[in-house]
Amino acid sequence: MRKKAIYTSSGISAEEKKTRVAWSLNVMAHEGSEVGPYEYEYGRCCGLDQISVEETAQKAAEKAVADLHPEKIDSFSGDVILGPEAVSSMIGEPAAFSTNANNVYRGQSVLAGKCGEKVASDYVNIRDNAILPGEPTSSRFDREGTPHQDLVIIENGLLKSFMYDSLAAKRDNHLPTGNAVGSFRELPRIGVANLVMEGTEPESVETIIGGTEKGLVITRFSGAVDPISGDFSGAVKGAHFVKSGEIQHPVKEAAVAGNAYSIICKITDVSRETAKYSRMIVPFVKIPEMQIIA
Repeated sequence: MRKKAIYTSSGISAEEKKTRVAWSLNVMAHEGSEVGPYEYEYGRCCGLDQISVEETAQKAAEKAVADLHPEKIDSFSGDVILGPEAVSSMIGEPAAFSTNANNVYRGQSVLAGKCGEKVASDYVNIRDNAILPGEPTSSRFDREGTPHQDLVIIENGLLKSFMYDSLAAKRDNHLPTGNAVGSFRELPRIGVANLVMEGTEPESVETIIGGTEKGLVITRFSGAVDPISGDFSGAVKGAHFVKSGEIQHPVKEAAVAGNAYSIICKITDVSRETAKYSRMIVPFVKIPEMQIIA
C-alpha cells in the first residue's frame, strides 16, 4: 500500500492510497546443447488478489520455446511486425520524449511547431491516460497536484498536444496537462503515467500475420534508439520469419535500422492485442518495406 499526498502554500491539498504490484521474468529455453535467446514478460496490478505470475511465466516460456532452432535468412526488404516490447522502445519512448514540452522548448524535439499536423499514420492514436481504471500508475493528481486526465497526444495521426507540467505551461502560455512526475526528493519533471497506443481500425495479430506475404515478427529489439533524431539500429531478438501469411521459423542473426519518426508514419496495421509495460500499454504494429539485414 502506497500513500501519495501533496500540500502546498498555494492551497493545493490532495492525497490517495493505492496498492501497486509489478513483476517481470526473463526466460531462456534449452534443448540439448542449444540455448535460445531470453524472452521477457512483465506484469502489474493494483491488488494482491490480482497477481498472475504463473500466467506471465506461461507466456514467457511459450515465447522462449518458440525461439529454439533458429535459421539464417538472406537480407531482404519486407514487412516488419513489431511486438509490444519492440514498440515500447522503438516508438513509445521516442514519442514520449518528443512530446515533452521541455524537450520542445530546448529544441530537442522533431515535433516542435507541428501541433495540428500529421506526424504518424492515420491508423495511430496515442494518449497518456493517467486516469485509466485498474492501472497501478493511474491516479487522481500529478506530482504538483494538477488533476490527471486522459490526454490525447496523437489522434488519427495528427499531433494534438504536448505534455506539460505547471512550469512549462506557464512559460508557453498553456494549461498544465497533469504530466508532472517525480518523488518528493526531486524537482518535478514532465513524464507519462499510462502511455497508450491504439489503432483506429485494430485487427487481431493473427489477421495481421495472415496478410503478410514476406516479413519478420520481432518481439524484442536489442539496439540503440536516439530519441532526438529517432534513428535506431540493432539486432532483433525473438524474431520469426513470415512467408505467405504463416510463421515459418525463428531467425538467427538479423538486424534492422531506420528512424522512429519515419516508421510511425508508415504503420499500416495495429493489433487489438496489447501488452503492459512500466507506464506503457502498446500493441503489435506492422510496417511495410523495411530493410532486414542478415
